[in-house]
Amino acid sequence: MQDLLFLLLLVVLIISSVGYFSIVLRHENAIKPTFLASFIVLVWMVPRLYAAINSDPYAYSGLLGLLFLLITSLIALQVGWVIGVRRHGSIARRRNARPVRYSETRLVLASYAVTIFAAVMTLIILSMPAEVRVQGQWTGPITIIAMFSQTRYLAVTLAILLFARKRTASRAILLVLSMSLIFPQVFLLFRRADTFILLFSLLAVIYTQTRKRIPRIAFILAPIVAFFFINGVGELRRVSGGYAINEFTGELETRIPTLQDLREIRWENIVTVEKFEQRSEILNGAYDIQAASLFISPVPGAQWWNRFVHAYFPGQIIGHKNKDALAIGRFSELSELVYSQEAYDRIPGQTSTGLVAAYADFRLAGFLIYFLIGYGVAFIYSRSRSDDFYLVLFCLSGSYVIHSFTHHSYYLFVNSIHIVLAAIIIFSFSRIPRRLPSRSVSRRSSAFRQRPDLTSPVA
Repeated sequence: MQDLLFLLLLVVLIISSVGYFSIVLRHENAIKPTFLASFIVLVWMVPRLYAAINSDPYAYSGLLGLLFLLITSLIALQVGWVIGVRRHGSIARRRNARPVRYSETRLVLASYAVTIFAAVMTLIILSMPAEVRVQGQWTGPITIIAMFSQTRYLAVTLAILLFARKRTASRAILLVLSMSLIFPQVFLLFRRADTFILLFSLLAVIYTQTRKRIPRIAFILAPIVAFFFINGVGELRRVSGGYAINEFTGELETRIPTLQDLREIRWENIVTVEKFEQRSEILNGAYDIQAASLFISPVPGAQWWNRFVHAYFPGQIIGHKNKDALAIGRFSELSELVYSQEAYDRIPGQTSTGLVAAYADFRLAGFLIYFLIGYGVAFIYSRSRSDDFYLVLFCLSGSYVIHSFTHHSYYLFVNSIHIVLAAIIIFSFSRIPRRLPSRSVSRRSSAFRQRPDLTSPVA
């Protein structure tokens, strides 16, 4: 069995390497879903799968299902992307020969509004007691406020794109305000979602607003840097202080890690050390898949519905019993089964990989979810060249694609809903009907219209 697992791991390594480096060598769009998925598989999943295969024979059946689903999901993601771009790209070229126009003044004002809204939500969170604000342990009303504060993702993406197109004082102030919301999340709390949003927004500007190409050496070094960062992010969070209350002061004392802190971190360690126990994070997914195959009947869409209810039905308003009654099964059913049936207790804060929900709903046909992800992002991409609304959504999609592999299969289809609704409000307010001409129109730069296409989806 171990030899078979290593063989499948080798296949995963080959597919992800081809998916990543083929795009790098051809200088294609670095925020394509195939590129992003291959990147996170290379730097996060492959090392942890290797450690898991070597460490726990009891998880072999779960690892077998996980590896098979990972291989098919990577292929399905690419197939969905290619089919989606070929189909919707030609339709978009026919229907959207003229770009959708937006009032620049209104778009800037709406961007200020969403930035101020996110800032107010953040200030409300900061005003709450320390024991409520401990990262990773949020319960109660703070979860609703935290969801609204995620509009900072939309705010920073809009600010970067607007400033890249036209450098004015008002847009510079907007950029500074939005960055002040996301920088603490990136450089103090080391939150992956905010880090991805910031990186992909900057990449989107480079690929859509300038003639510049990112040097290939940067993409070759990126997996190496990301490997060490991901391995050390747990320790970075510990020394930053935002994830635990200081036992002496009773307060959250977030701080920037010192050079001494950085020197003490084991950047090469691919397993989590907790109470003298070393464990690969990927084992959570393996044991969850084993429990799902033994004790849970597949119900297509059940995990999507449960995540949707958990995210958007506040128990403080409708009642926790009513919220639990809406779920198909129980929200924590897999964790409870793994603990009771297999005596496996996950380390707090670790993920179970995004493949578990796909397996629970569709078993080995879970790759269909990733086909839909590739197809859906292709739909957005095809319209992003003539409509700024879709361009912003495409910039935001990168983080959600990655989290669909690392956290939850339905991350893109659930966790982005409130962000998309906010974007719809902003662009509906800013849109100019085609029959009404106006001087204040958001136009693509000549570089975007005339430069060679670096985003070929099929190559």
